[in-house]
Amino acid sequence: MAAVDGDGRLVYSRRVANDETALLTVMAEVSTHGRPVCWAVDVTTGLSALLLTLLWRRQVQVRYVSGTVAFHMAAAFAGENKTDARDAVVIAQTIRMRPDIPILEPSDRLLAELTVLTSYRADLVGQRVATLFRLQELLTGISPALERASTSTAKPR
Repeated sequence: MAAVDGDGRLVYSRRVANDETALLTVMAEVSTHGRPVCWAVDVTTGLSALLLTLLWRRQVQVRYVSGTVAFHMAAAFAGENKTDARDAVVIAQTIRMRPDIPILEPSDRLLAELTVLTSYRADLVGQRVATLFRLQELLTGISPALERASTSTAKPR
């Protein structure tokens, strides 16, 4: 994620996991700068579904920078080859310079689907953690030495 000020200076740049807690943290950090914030994405499918859901739930306006626009705008900025960090800066600069970039509007149906999907994802994450703890408990019951050896070399993520 990247943010630029009105003069185009980079004021925020950070790699962010596609995780609800991480995204909410970044949203809070960015909003504490006391400046108006314009959110933009270059992908409207899968990868950005969680971010879009979180923003739309808060009734935040999101703009869509198409891949074609981002590609052409990237040529205007010197720098390293294509990377996620560079793409984020290009998108931020594009939004700053191009007020005509369209607003991405969720339909009620889409918002409902995204809400269900993100809730389902949260449930799966919770189930995964519970399963790992159950497996660890079973392993401890069967062979405490094996459990100690496994937890010293591989921590569950």
